[in-house]
Amino acid sequence: MEGARGGMRGGEVTMRHIKPPIVDTRDLPVLVDENKPEGKKSMREIQGWMGQESLKWLANKAKTMRSIVEVGSWKGRSTQTLLENCPGTVFAVDHFLGSEDERTSTHKEATERDIFLEFWENVGHYKNLVAMRMSSVKAASFFRPGSVDMVFIDGCHNKENVQADLIAWVSIAKVLVCGHDLGQIQGAAKEIGYTLRDDGGGIWVL
Repeated sequence: MEGARGGMRGGEVTMRHIKPPIVDTRDLPVLVDENKPEGKKSMREIQGWMGQESLKWLANKAKTMRSIVEVGSWKGRSTQTLLENCPGTVFAVDHFLGSEDERTSTHKEATERDIFLEFWENVGHYKNLVAMRMSSVKAASFFRPGSVDMVFIDGCHNKENVQADLIAWVSIAKVLVCGHDLGQIQGAAKEIGYTLRDDGGGIWVL
């Protein structure tokens, strides 16, 4: 893990982060297949809840950023858009266990199989991907303030996690902090002094 921290010099993210492609708090194997085909899945083939309007917004923003952190990746639907359009590194942060309050409903499948393996099958071939399989707050500890251009937050939407994500990541972003599902998190953000602006399609910016 120390190597991940060491790749940030002078507050900038370097391409050294791409090796290894998985950063994990557990001793998981690095799932790299050098012979894996470079074919890309279309966005429609990756299960998720983000609509086309929001994905188009992400694509346009990603084109202008040199580095992006995505908090909450699930199976890689929005991750793929970021990877396709960002000219630099995309850090995908997720423990892949599903949200605590949704493990008997929306995220029930996370209790039945390893969602990370599906995520990796969907987007693991992208050379600019760094997957950080850990909690949001843990991942934030590996970044210096202002060390990435953009942080996109779409993790667990309960009050405790929304507030923890904002506190952990706002200082990390140099250019833009944004996220998804404004209506579900606006109140929690306001309680700790953050006013989120509606940018359309459920996207918010700070």
